Amino acid sequence: MIGVEGITLTPLRPSGTIVVEDERIDAVSEGGFIAKDKKVRIVKTEGSRIVVREITDI
Repeated sequence: MIGVEGITLTPLRPSGTIVVEDERIDAVSEGGFIAKDKKVRIVKTEGSRIVVREITDI
């Protein structure tokens, strides 16, 4: 799952829900707050814990 992109369904504060390929997944942000409807990428999995990072357009 590492490298897969999704969209935040709820704000991540730092935990919340993301959608990846029409599947809801509980996730935790790598840093702080990520708002709803933001693109994220899975950067780490620790057992059932999924860590994401916001994708910023630079």
